[in-house]
Formats: sequence, C-alpha cells, structure tokens
Amino acid sequence: SQWLADKADIPFFRIDPLKVNVPEVTAVMSFEYAERHRILAVAIDSESITIGSDQPFYDDWLENLSHSVRPRQIKRVMLNPEQLNRYLVEFYQVTRAIAGAKGTGGSEATAKGVEALLQLGDMQNPDANDQ
Repeated sequence: SQWLADKADIPFFRIDPLKVNVPEVTAVMSFEYAERHRILAVAIDSESITIGSDQPFYDDWLENLSHSVRPRQIKRVMLNPEQLNRYLVEFYQVTRAIAGAKGTGGSEATAKGVEALLQLGDMQNPDANDQ
C-alpha cells in the first residue's frame, strides 16, 4: 500500500478509529456511494474533508463529491485495503446503531447493543496483537 501511494503521489493514511468522528465522516456520503467507489471519509475539519481509497488511480467519484462538500476541499489519501474494508462497514454500522439508539430514547439495552456491535467487529478482524 505504501509503495502504491508513493507511485500515485498520494499520502498513505493509517486509520486510527479512536481519532475518527464516526457520525461526522459517515454523514459525508451514503454507505452505498462509499462502497461502490471504495472510498471512506476519514477526517473532517473546517476547510477540508480527507477521503481515503485503496485505488489511487480511480477518481470518478471526485468531481461529484467535490460539488456536494463545497466549500470544503477534498484531500485524497491512500488506505490499506484491509482497513478500508473493515472500517467502511464498521463506521456505517456504528452510525446506524447510534441513530437507532436515539430513535428509541437511548435505552441502556440499546447502548449495550451498540457496544456489542463494536466488539463483534473487533472479533471479525482482530489486530495482529490479538492473533
């Protein structure tokens, strides 16, 4: 991944899920759009949105997304394909679970369901230290 990022002249980005504002980044685009184009918003500030992809030479999505996020600029980064696959699903699942918890009054049982969902995602894709 780093080699490909260097060849494409795009910075390589490693996702730290503890630093990502998940509800904010998943609001940038729908899950279907992100999945179809294999992209994921990974950071947002007042001036830019950082979008990661594992396909640095594919940018059919760039023009349409640029129009919808104006006046913010899009910064492109290269993601490890395994991280993209994992967090693409997990981030949107968490957002749906949070929305569901808010819709039901945020009961303790729903909050525990969100926590269980996060743990399930960790079990499906353990870190190297966990294997």
